Amino acid sequence: MEFLQLYYFNLVAKCEHMTSAAAQLHIAQPALTQTIRRLEQELGVPLFDHEGRRIRLNRYGKILYKYSEQILQAADNAKTEIDDVRQQAERTVSAAFMAASSLLPEIVEQFYRKFPVIHLNIVQSLSGSGTHGNEDMTIFSAAEDQVTSEAILLLKEPLLAALPSGHRMACAASVALSDLKDESFISMGPETSLGSMTVNYCRQAGFEPKIALMCENPAIFRELLAYNLGIALIPQKTWRMKDSSSFVLKPISDLKCNRYVCLKMHKGKYESTAVRTLKDFLIQFFSKL
Repeated sequence: MEFLQLYYFNLVAKCEHMTSAAAQLHIAQPALTQTIRRLEQELGVPLFDHEGRRIRLNRYGKILYKYSEQILQAADNAKTEIDDVRQQAERTVSAAFMAASSLLPEIVEQFYRKFPVIHLNIVQSLSGSGTHGNEDMTIFSAAEDQVTSEAILLLKEPLLAALPSGHRMACAASVALSDLKDESFISMGPETSLGSMTVNYCRQAGFEPKIALMCENPAIFRELLAYNLGIALIPQKTWRMKDSSSFVLKPISDLKCNRYVCLKMHKGKYESTAVRTLKDFLIQFFSKL
């Protein structure tokens, strides 16, 4: 017994007229008649009693009609549920934030305020660059020579020198990175973008940094600056830090120490409307920083 046979039978039972049912199905009446006859042959019983030009369900037809209603309703429910799941999937965006994590609460709050029906799946990671996993997009930071043509540049920001407030250069308008060669540094881990940039820029300034303290957590890293345990290079905009009673932030004068915050889409993955919406939102958000 085929689903299409049940569908045709169900409609004929409701119309009680073969020609009317055929017109609603947009098929020829003889073809519909043949379908019903094949169904009756398969079941081995007649399903309708003929009363002139009209037909009515007999006792066998009523049994089949009861189950055909359940089957067709179940099929309709399945389609509805599939549509719901598909639409929810199309409204869900996954994004890996490997940089600018301190901006996440603000990004999420503003995005949900504008697009409340889109669901975000946020993954956080601190190391690597480019596409992180199977997410729709990845936000990462890199040095200039690491930014490829596949990446969308969201933000170019200087790195600042964070110095203890009692440091000998605390009152200077700016500092030369080379003048900090004898200082102890607080740094992110070597696998992180900021950690590797700290080492590379110090090498460009002519020295190997003395890493006195290494921390993998940006939030804890920022708190450690308040304890005067060393100096650090930190992003000017995305970390949202200001001078405090414990440390001061100074521009670097002898090198252009910049980091680039980029967006990379998952290569070859279909970009739904929700994915494109988040991509455009992030581009606009970072353009205002």
